[in-house]
Amino acid sequence: MRYDYSPYSAQNEQWEREEEAAAYKEMMAEEQGDQALELYNNLPEGTGAIFSPKMNELFGQIFDTDSDIDEQVNSLLYQLCLMQVQRQEAAVWNPVSTTTFLMRIITKVKELVSRSWT
Repeated sequence: MRYDYSPYSAQNEQWEREEEAAAYKEMMAEEQGDQALELYNNLPEGTGAIFSPKMNELFGQIFDTDSDIDEQVNSLLYQLCLMQVQRQEAAVWNPVSTTTFLMRIITKVKELVSRSWT
């Protein structure tokens, strides 16, 4: 008895599954990016409204004079918004503890701050 089996068809099916998974992942990343941008756009304007009085006291001069810092702060805020969107979506599928989420934020902030001082 002969089977009509082609090794190429199995490879093609695998390739199609991988392409579908990659397209889905890309679509989800784009959707999360849009949601993060929407959240970011709803944040208060300026570092004075975002950071605590103590932070503004310590870093106010840097915030006022260094445009590179503005870019880094905006990047940090967007990353936090993206992490929040991802956290909300992950909570639906796999609940993450608040402590874990906060540790991720702290790690991200440390990375961005260490880059800004080097």
